[in-house]
Amino acid sequence: MQDQESQWHWQQWGTQWHGKGIYHITLSTANHRPLLGTLLIPEREGRKMPNEATVERSELGKGVIDSLYRMQQLHEEVKPIAYALMPTHVHVVLQVMREMPISMRKLMQGFWQGCKQAAWRLGMNGGDVFPERPYIRTMWHRGQLRTMIDYVRLNPQRKAVQMVEPENFLVQEGIELGDVTCRGVGNVKLLFEQNLFPVHVHKEWVWDAEKGNDQALRDYKNRCIIEARKGAVLVSPFINEHERQVLQVALAEGARAIYILDNGLPDRRTYKPSGAYFEACREGRMLFLSPWDYDAQKKHCTREECVRMNQLAEEMCKREKEE
Repeated sequence: MQDQESQWHWQQWGTQWHGKGIYHITLSTANHRPLLGTLLIPEREGRKMPNEATVERSELGKGVIDSLYRMQQLHEEVKPIAYALMPTHVHVVLQVMREMPISMRKLMQGFWQGCKQAAWRLGMNGGDVFPERPYIRTMWHRGQLRTMIDYVRLNPQRKAVQMVEPENFLVQEGIELGDVTCRGVGNVKLLFEQNLFPVHVHKEWVWDAEKGNDQALRDYKNRCIIEARKGAVLVSPFINEHERQVLQVALAEGARAIYILDNGLPDRRTYKPSGAYFEACREGRMLFLSPWDYDAQKKHCTREECVRMNQLAEEMCKREKEE
């Protein structure tokens, strides 16, 4: 994987991209209707086995996958790396291997039309079944790819876990933090732990590291991990790569964390985080919080939001110490 990744070109932020790149595509049915298949969860000795779940494709689901491969036949420069068909949507990790004559937006419009035509052939109104064009997410750096492929391939199993073990994936309303009210997912009891530790890498440390003096940055990151090993719950929006590295190491070691999100949680009964976050949430080691409403079109975090999230983390940890 690492050798293969080194040969790929990654999209530059803000460009209209026709060349090499990696994309995560999601196409959903209207109102998340389960028209594409049925999630099958095996049962053994009276116990459901969510880790062995699969999706049995409907005729429409087969048509969606046929459209995916039809797109590849028409555009040889495009290769699906991984995909997962779910009852309500399909995920695709797509590699563009060389310059395309059309844009990614145009390419996905063709895929979208193919899926609507599959619905029409089955006697359904394609525009009603797939009213919104595929959502395109660009992979900006190599570290995202392995996580995204695992997320896509394990989607049926994680959805089954979410259904069979819903307690740690329920979207909870009205979580009050002083004068702020949040929605959350995960173990709310983490808020009442006596040792909450804020993770905030200051930009001055990053600047010094870029100039060759990374001692302060390394010391701080090591301190965060030491605190987590002592039992502290790490609290942060984990905005920059150094904060996320701290989180990744801590979770891999079995630590606990409260993740403040820059976007709200979707208006659903349950929420399914990805990658290591999913397992940590399943094990009761993680809580996601957001003081904002959900915005499906949101792509970037503003500076004001970053400042407010870091302030909220500091306030949460300070309050616990005072109490």
